[in-house]
Amino acid sequence: MLMMVQPLRDAIHTAKAAAGEGAKVIYLSPQGRKLDQAGVSELATNQKLILVCGSLRRDR
Repeated sequence: MLMMVQPLRDAIHTAKAAAGEGAKVIYLSPQGRKLDQAGVSELATNQKLILVCGSLRRDR
C-alpha cells in the first residue's frame, strides 16, 4: 500500500502531541511479525502507543 507522506506525518505528529512524551509509534504491516497474544501482551506494557495501519483494497 502506498500512503502519502505529508498526511501520515501530520497525523503521527498530532497523535504524538496529544499522547505526550514517550509515545511509541508502531506500523502494522502484512509483511511484519504476526500479532498474536504474546505480541499484544508485550505491547500492553507500553503506556502510550500509536498504531499506524493501512488497508489493502483489492478490486474483484
